[in-house]
Formats: sequence, C-alpha cells, structure tokens
Amino acid sequence: MAGSTEGIAAGSRNLEGDIGSTEAIVALLAREVPADRFLTDMLATQCRQAKAEAAVILRAGAKGRLEILAACPPPDDTGATNWVRRADKPFHRAMTKGQSVIVPEDGATAENGAPRRYLITLPIRDQGTMRAAAVFRVTARNPQQLLLCHARLESTALLLQHHELRLSVKMHQATMDRLQRVLEVLDAVNQAQRFLGGAMALCNEMATRLGCRRVSLGFLKGRCVEVRAMSHTDAFSREMQAVQAIEAAMEEC
Repeated sequence: MAGSTEGIAAGSRNLEGDIGSTEAIVALLAREVPADRFLTDMLATQCRQAKAEAAVILRAGAKGRLEILAACPPPDDTGATNWVRRADKPFHRAMTKGQSVIVPEDGATAENGAPRRYLITLPIRDQGTMRAAAVFRVTARNPQQLLLCHARLESTALLLQHHELRLSVKMHQATMDRLQRVLEVLDAVNQAQRFLGGAMALCNEMATRLGCRRVSLGFLKGRCVEVRAMSHTDAFSREMQAVQAIEAAMEEC
C-alpha cells in the first residue's frame, strides 16, 4: 500500500509538472520579442522544464569555430560557459547525423548512484538543412532520468520553428496591410472625374492615413515646382506665403 501511495504521489507531481510546462511554453510563444531575445527566453524555459544547468545555441563559424547565438545563463567573464568547449565533438556529430546526441560531459565513469553531467545536443533544421544546434548541460543519476530530460528538450527545434513561422506570417500580414492601404488610396483617387479632383483626393488620403497636418502635391516645370493640390484645401493662390514656402522646400529636394 505504501508503494502504491508513493506511486500516486509521484504521478501527481509529474502531472503538475506537465501542466506547468505547458503553461510556460504557451507564455513563451505568446511573447512579442526580437529573435535574439526569444532564443534566450526559449533556452531559459527549456532549462526549467528539464532542470538543466545551462544551455547554448551554437553554429559553425569561420574555420570551424563554434559561435554562440544565445546562452542561458548569459555568458560573462567568469568562465561560466567554459563547458561549451566540450560540446565541440557532440555538436559536429549532431550536425552530421541530424539526430540528437547525448554524451557524458567529462567522459569518465561515475560512481554507483552518483549524479553525472551530460551534454544533450539537439540539431536545428531549416527546410531540411542543418544550421545550428542547441546544447543543454544536465545532471542525471540514472538513464531513466536522463531520458526524461531529453524528452522534455526535444521540443526545442519545434519552438524555434513556431516562432519563425509566426514572424513570417506577421511580415506577410504587414505586407498585405500596406497593399490594402495603397489600393484604398487608388480607389479614392480613381473616383475623381478630373485631374485636380484626383490630386486633392490623393493629398487628403495621405494626410488622413499618415496623420499629417498638410500634404501638398507639386510638379516640376522647368526649374521651378508648382503646387497643384493641397489636402483639405479647395482653393489657394501661389501668392500665399505658405504655398511659396512649400514650393521652395520642394525645389530643394
């Protein structure tokens, strides 16, 4: 009965951990942050899920040297990322095989029951091409604990792909929004029957959409610029001081 009670308690803790992990990942994916900040936040989130001590995202740089794209905790001058040097071989193995690589950090055999540090290296693909890898430094007492850490970290590449897809969709939506605004301006201009009506419609639309106090449209005639339309102004004279100032500014461009 005691063993059954302990099993139920352990299962309850695992369920609570899974719920917390899901909430943390949902919160991570909902953040609107630059790519470098997302990488750091993602590593911090994954380290909490797998109880990893540290993590980095690496890529192969010039002359085969490893470049750190992101780190958790952030690198400093105290040698906190010296362990990354031992990630060179597992990094290249993971990049070559396209599969996760798990190796002991020190390569020595630990005493029975003693915890041991491992490096879990996860390749990151971009349209089938290996471009980087995430390396996590974890401590495990037994193979089961190590496999659990690995299972919780396998979502790393998917999180990054989700973020990049979200940015791509956002950029596409922004492009579509700009195109929609252009079409709306053209529609307003095309409704005019005469040139001056269309020119004024263009100025009015630009002033309204860009939040300008005044938008003017001028044409070059010889070496001088002549203002032909102004926003929200039905009639104006070139003798007006404001018009002369606008034409002078246009001629300087």
